[in-house]
Amino acid sequence: MLAGYRGVIATMWSIQDKDAPVIADHVYAKLFKDTQQNSTGAALALHHAVKLLRQQVGDSAFLSWVPFIHVGV
Repeated sequence: MLAGYRGVIATMWSIQDKDAPVIADHVYAKLFKDTQQNSTGAALALHHAVKLLRQQVGDSAFLSWVPFIHVGV
């Protein structure tokens, strides 16, 4: 955010290598689904991606889906 970005998707701790592509693929697919980039929906895109990951790994595997956060606008 110090570089001028209004929002950032991050993790609160280390994540597993198999979880990152699931989140990234779905976040970027949602952000770029229209022909024009729309970064204002980043938090919602992350929410949907985490929901999908949570369905894949199960609620008890919370260390996989809990670390992902959106900070900013």
